[in-house]
Amino acid sequence: MPRIVSEIPSLEYWLTHGPQTAVQRFINDYSERMDRKDFSSTSQRYFHPKVVIYNQNNAVYIGGAVCWTWVQVVFAPFEKMRTDMHHLYEIDPEDGSGDVRIEARGVRNVWMRGNKSEEPDVCVPVHSSWVIAKAKSEEAFEGLQFKEVRTFWDTALLIPFL
Repeated sequence: MPRIVSEIPSLEYWLTHGPQTAVQRFINDYSERMDRKDFSSTSQRYFHPKVVIYNQNNAVYIGGAVCWTWVQVVFAPFEKMRTDMHHLYEIDPEDGSGDVRIEARGVRNVWMRGNKSEEPDVCVPVHSSWVIAKAKSEEAFEGLQFKEVRTFWDTALLIPFL
């Protein structure tokens, strides 16, 4: 029977207490790097070699290098981002795999290219479901990597800015 290992109940809690577990530190590091559009590391820092990413358009991306390239393409039109986690559950599926499932809700605040102001152009609700596994690479952050990623956000809200 799956078991909730930890819960971040609000953005305020996340900002006040910060990440409390290795998995939360992994997510925080990944989110901060994406928000800065820092792609200086290799795919192996975050993505398992056989990772599978599913998005809201029914697209499927397979493999760490493919997924790392996809992430860079998706975020290319943005000046910067800030992802605010509003609720996060860390779940142990208790299936013997050692994997951890994360269910997260938040808002992705997006500044389009050229916007240097403090206010984002658009704020998009986002839901993510991730499977995080023990790493297959020494480059991985804290020995963890995404094994499966399902991210759903209403990218139609970006259309007026593209």
